[in-house]
Amino acid sequence: MHLRTNPKRNRIDFVGSASAQGRIDFSWRYVGVYLLILGIFSFLFLNLFSLQIIEGGENLLVATKINQSTSRIVPPRGLIFDAQGNRLAYNLPSYSLFIKPGELEQDREEELLQILAAGMNEPADELLATYRSKAYSEDGKKKQQDRVTLKSNLDFDQYLALSTVVPQQKGAYINVEPEREYPERHYFSHLIGYVGDPTEADVENGIYSESQVGKVGLERSYDSQLRGVEGIEVRERGVLDERERTYTPQEARFGDNLHLTADANWQRYLTDIMQRQLEEVEAFASAGVIMNSRTGEVKAMVSIPSYDNNLFAEGISANDFGALLNDPKTPLLDRTIGLQLPPGSIWKIIGATAGLEEQVVSRNTEFLSNRCMELPGDIKFCEADSGYLGNVNVIEAIEKSSNIYFCNVALEINQKRNGIRTLMDYADRFGLGQKTGIDLPAEQSGTMLHPN
Repeated sequence: MHLRTNPKRNRIDFVGSASAQGRIDFSWRYVGVYLLILGIFSFLFLNLFSLQIIEGGENLLVATKINQSTSRIVPPRGLIFDAQGNRLAYNLPSYSLFIKPGELEQDREEELLQILAAGMNEPADELLATYRSKAYSEDGKKKQQDRVTLKSNLDFDQYLALSTVVPQQKGAYINVEPEREYPERHYFSHLIGYVGDPTEADVENGIYSESQVGKVGLERSYDSQLRGVEGIEVRERGVLDERERTYTPQEARFGDNLHLTADANWQRYLTDIMQRQLEEVEAFASAGVIMNSRTGEVKAMVSIPSYDNNLFAEGISANDFGALLNDPKTPLLDRTIGLQLPPGSIWKIIGATAGLEEQVVSRNTEFLSNRCMELPGDIKFCEADSGYLGNVNVIEAIEKSSNIYFCNVALEINQKRNGIRTLMDYADRFGLGQKTGIDLPAEQSGTMLHPN
């Protein structure tokens, strides 16, 4: 190839072979390909840079959220023992059937409950009533809760039948959970109480929806101590290798045990005596307490009629609960702390103390109990069943519960001291009409008329 000058055109022309010209065109095509490849790699690099550097933190956070789950660990509830170390409340493993309302469409509730009832061989309407009473408030609004326990303590046949049905039903679950057991049943039901599912208010206050909380009795009074502290378990799955890692940033702490001053032998003995007496006099209700007068310790505390608190621990049915609520004998009422009645023969203790302290009578002072006595205003005041007791002193009067003896003491106080106000002063000092402060919920103060 060589150069030559063209005078007419005043330019320089390239003179060469055709093959040289083709090589030049071919080289320019290579440059185009290189530029295209460079552009593609630049585009990929910029996108990779954006994903790794600019959006990397956000993507990593999203990946972490997707592959991490947190659950709570419910610790075993503390046990309750009597004064001799006998167990009054303990835990047994059992199968529970429950529903997570948030995963269940409202129009599927009845269908699902019918399927589950058939699996357990139980009436569907009863299971539906149990669910609605727990899942909905009285105004028909759905409660905000994580789960609703339909039935606890499933027997093995029910568990086998449901284990093939539940996995196919969205929102239904079976789980192995500790169930509260009360071996003394009717003897201690009012004193011990029972546990149940937390209410909506409990959950809002931080109690886990799968925990069991004390509802009445000592189970309620000492609920926070018996329940312990829930643990936290975190599960993480690797984004690339999908290996699962589990750790517990907060360990569960077992509930504390509760030891009572009450004695199971005393409790059974007092209950049986009271029950026989009720049958003899054809009455249906009574209450009795045995205390250590020196320490104030309660040795036995009985309210009749009673109920089986295991019904509640197992997840009481709507029919059973309705029967207890509508029973005219009110078996759910703890008469030892829940009745508001005026004092009866306890006034004889007040009268004896006031008479001796004010020195209007002595230990040997006697009054004749001749069935009845006449009071001003044509009032006849009699012994119980108008029985004849004869001459009695203060000790015999307390032993025989003499109405006439303590009526005479009151008359003596009225004559020699400030009458009714003196008696009321002693009644106040004994705490009549006031709460005792016993560590049981729902205690009511007694009713006592006052001259003021």
